[in-house]
Amino acid sequence: MKSHYKFGVIFLLTVMALFGSQAFSQETTGSISGSVMDQSGAVIPDVTITVTNQETSQKYTTLTGELGSYMALELRPGRVL
Repeated sequence: MKSHYKFGVIFLLTVMALFGSQAFSQETTGSISGSVMDQSGAVIPDVTITVTNQETSQKYTTLTGELGSYMALELRPGRVL
């Protein structure tokens, strides 16, 4: 019984050592998502979306998909347009 307990403790400590630091990491990026529709509510595919960080002037460009949706991922913190 003691050998099973010892193995369990060693296994748990190993897992914590390997993956524990990831649990305390912080996200340093954000994302914006949405849909583009016309006045009648119909989705508009293939629209270019540009997100601009006002402080750095860094631009992120993406296209809307078939359903008019877009996602701008891994954006740096800051005020965006």
